[in-house]
Amino acid sequence: MAVLYAAYRDGNAVTRQRLLEAPVLFLKAFKESLTSPPPSSSPEENLRTDIEVLGSVARRAHRRLRQGALQNLLEREREQLARSLRQSLEETRCMAERFEQEMGHAGPQHASGDSQAA
Repeated sequence: MAVLYAAYRDGNAVTRQRLLEAPVLFLKAFKESLTSPPPSSSPEENLRTDIEVLGSVARRAHRRLRQGALQNLLEREREQLARSLRQSLEETRCMAERFEQEMGHAGPQHASGDSQAA
């Protein structure tokens, strides 16, 4: 009950509605997140996974938008989502810029391909 309460308390209107509609599904996902294997120790694999998750989450959010997820929200909730989206876009932009910098600087001149090695 504590897990469900915390998720409901900390969630937005959409999260709360989904939690009320499918609490067992939420608990299964929560349990799985606790028992999933630890992330790979390879930084390259961790980065690959992070980028794949980023794309997957973006596709899922886009699908929800197409399905009308914003239609029944209050103005305050829409503004909160807009702020969250702007923050996410900024973080993604910064990550993409850093990625491009690293790709441009990493090369055969550095034995490990690490731009920090220079």
